[in-house]
Amino acid sequence: MSKNTHKTTKKIQSSKNKTKKANTLITRNKILFIIFPGMGSTIEYYKMNDVNGQFDNKNPFLNELRKLGQIYFVSHNWNNLSYYDEHEKEEQHLYRSDIDFNLTDLNMKSMCDKVYGDVKSFDGSFVLIGHSIGSFPLYYFSQTYASRCLYNFIIDGSLWGKFYIDNAVHNKLIKQCPKGITNQQIQELIEKVKKYDQDAVNKLRNIISGCLEKQMPTNAKLLKVKTYSLRNLQINNDPGGNKDTDKMIQIKIQAEDYFSKHNPEIYKTKYLVNRTHMVFWNKEGRDNILDIIRSALSYD
Repeated sequence: MSKNTHKTTKKIQSSKNKTKKANTLITRNKILFIIFPGMGSTIEYYKMNDVNGQFDNKNPFLNELRKLGQIYFVSHNWNNLSYYDEHEKEEQHLYRSDIDFNLTDLNMKSMCDKVYGDVKSFDGSFVLIGHSIGSFPLYYFSQTYASRCLYNFIIDGSLWGKFYIDNAVHNKLIKQCPKGITNQQIQELIEKVKKYDQDAVNKLRNIISGCLEKQMPTNAKLLKVKTYSLRNLQINNDPGGNKDTDKMIQIKIQAEDYFSKHNPEIYKTKYLVNRTHMVFWNKEGRDNILDIIRSALSYD
C-alpha cells in the first residue's frame, strides 16, 4: 500500500468516525426514552444493583440512558404490586403500602393517552423500553403513535395470546376481566396485600394481567415500530429461585420465531440466557441491554 493510499484510508476512517460521533450527538439531543415498567417495578427498582446476591441502590442503568437522551418514567398505580415477600427481601421495597388502583387504571388507551399528553411536545423521537408486563402498554403506545417512535426495546416482555403458557388459565383471565371483577373486590384484595397475604398478591397479578392482555392486538403482523426483544431464557435458578421449565423455554422461542417470521424487517430477538427476569439488576444483564441500545441508536 502506498503512503498516499494509506493517508487516504486514514482520512476516510477519520471521516467515518466523525460522522458516527455527530450522529450520536444528534441522537442524544433528539431521543426521549419512555420506560414502561413491569409489575412491582417502581423507579426504585431501577436503582437496585445486585452484587453477588446483595443489593444496593447504585444501579447505573438510568444514568447510562441519560447519556443518550432524556427519560420519561411511566408510573401506574398498579406498579407497586410486587412478587416478593417484604419480610424475606425487605431491601427490595416490596409490598408497598401505597398500592392502590381500580379497573379504570387498567385501561391501556387512557394510560397511553396520558403518557402521550405529557411527552408530545418533545422535539424528537421516542425510544420505548418495556419490562415484563410493561411490554403490553408499550406495544399499545407504539402502535398508536408509531410515527413518533424510533425503537421498541422489550426486556423479557410478557407473552400474550397463543403463547400464554397455560391457555386454560389465559382464557379464564380474559373472561373475568373486566366484567368478572369489581372495584370493590380489587380494594378488598389490596387490603389483604397490605397484610402480606400472598394469595391476594397472586389474584391481583392475575387480574392485572388479564385486563391488560385482553386489550392487546391479536395479530403480531400489526407491529409498526422497529423492535428488539431481549428475551431471557432462565436455564438455571435465579437468585429468587425461578427456573423456566423446558415447556416454557420452548414457548418463548416459538413466540420469538413467530414475531420474527411475520415482521422480518423490524423485529429482532436477542437472547440473554440466565440473566434473571430483572435483567437490569446485574451488571452483565444491563451491559447487554445498554450495548444493544447504543448499537441500534448509533445508526439512526
